[in-house]
Amino acid sequence: MPIPVTCGACGKAFNVADDLAGRRVKCPACQQIVAVPGGAAAADVEDEPAEAAPRKAKKPAGSNKQLMLWGGIAGGVVLLLSCCCLGGGLLWFLVLRGPGDPEKVVIGKWKYDGEIVGGQFANTGYTVEFKEDGTYSKTFNPPGPSSNPGRWSASNKEGGSMTVQASYEAVFPTFRTTHNERYDITVVDNNTLELKPNRKQMYGARLKRI
Repeated sequence: MPIPVTCGACGKAFNVADDLAGRRVKCPACQQIVAVPGGAAAADVEDEPAEAAPRKAKKPAGSNKQLMLWGGIAGGVVLLLSCCCLGGGLLWFLVLRGPGDPEKVVIGKWKYDGEIVGGQFANTGYTVEFKEDGTYSKTFNPPGPSSNPGRWSASNKEGGSMTVQASYEAVFPTFRTTHNERYDITVVDNNTLELKPNRKQMYGARLKRI
């Protein structure tokens, strides 16, 4: 006796042979699989199993952590190398390279900071100024004389040393006189000068930048 079947997908009603009870068949209208009532459930030869979806390969556990760890190590190495290069460059610039051209280093104002070598001693309360345009001035603390600017020039440059010829006008209460001075200057660093004694300058002194 034929078995009536109704397709749940499209609503098509049709009959199948009773020996198909409990099986699954295709709807003649929409080709969807329909279960035939009755009997034990069994897969029909016409029932095509659905194709399994491809599985994504799982990454090994901890792989992301390992990548982050190695990335952190690499970043640390790059940072360390950068700091070493920067620090080394700064050390060279500040220390190893030493002072620059003495004729450029002396540009500025300096004050007496102490006697280096004994001997004939001059007024210790003074400042000197070397200007880039060649102007030179020397100022004494009272009760020393006042002064008018003069000129300076450099010669015999060798490494951080040079000879400076300087002149200025010293103004006393009753007269004026031009002083000519000769300094053998050594640049200790960019903020310290040493004036060594010579035939015209019988004492040595240290000057500090103001």
